[in-house]
Amino acid sequence: MKNIIIKSNEWYDDLSEMKRLSFFLIVIMGSLVIVQYLMSGKNSVWSFPIWASFIAFWRCGYIFIQWYESYKNDRL
Repeated sequence: MKNIIIKSNEWYDDLSEMKRLSFFLIVIMGSLVIVQYLMSGKNSVWSFPIWASFIAFWRCGYIFIQWYESYKNDRL
């Protein structure tokens, strides 16, 4: 799981600005629109917290992994 988070975040960070913006608008904001539809139309109150947790886990997990690897290497 750690390798998937690292590789996907590095791939996202290496995109050019235009491609990163396109990815953000299409994938992330597109999925948010679907989640908002589920919340309002289907009365699924858990769809947004699950979506937000997934996105936060993906980005914050990468930051934590990088911090931990740096901390571990500095201790040696």
